[in-house]
Amino acid sequence: MWFSIGFGESMTNTDMIGWFVKDKAGSTVDYWSTSQSAPVEDTTSDLREDRPAAYDAATDKMTFVTRRLLDTGD
Repeated sequence: MWFSIGFGESMTNTDMIGWFVKDKAGSTVDYWSTSQSAPVEDTTSDLREDRPAAYDAATDKMTFVTRRLLDTGD
């Protein structure tokens, strides 16, 4: 499963973040989108994770805490 968000008016030249869950393990990826197709991993990660992704077995939920500037200058 995954969830993603973009920081721009379109998918062209836009910063994005993707959150992924596989086998109850979470990961976060900084992306750069150049067109309306799958983005590529950003060569400079502007993300800050205050704590690692955590799975809660009692609620069957994954929690992510990810921070970044709204404008990273990319």
